[in-house]
Amino acid sequence: MKSKIYKNFDLKKFIKLLQPQDFDNQKQIYLDFLQSCSTKKESANQIEERWSKSGFDNLLDSMMETGKFFPYVSDNFKLEEKKSFKVDEDYIGESKTFFLISSKVNKTFYVIIYISEEDGNDGFYVAKKFKDKKKAKIFIKNETKID
Repeated sequence: MKSKIYKNFDLKKFIKLLQPQDFDNQKQIYLDFLQSCSTKKESANQIEERWSKSGFDNLLDSMMETGKFFPYVSDNFKLEEKKSFKVDEDYIGESKTFFLISSKVNKTFYVIIYISEEDGNDGFYVAKKFKDKKKAKIFIKNETKID
């Protein structure tokens, strides 16, 4: 399956890099995507620099926020569900969005979290992955309960 946005994209490599992790204020999935596009001729840092100069990184960033990133990267991925909420009602600038993304190739459901912070210290990462869609939906439901 080809990437719609980058000819050297290696889907197998990208899927291998999509591992659950804790939030660390990085757009980890973006970094994984860069690694998956790198070749012997062009490193991830070189790609990132080129995309930054052209403004392409801003387009990808907006796609991360809306849930369009994965389906745009490859037709292997499908956005199944999106759920957003404010982290703290008293703190206006921070929100969290959960995306349920399915992968045709490895028949896996990824729970992706995008955290938007007012200071721009956003994060985009894999929180958990499942083989069962119902379990993934239950996880999102439990994580987004407001006490």
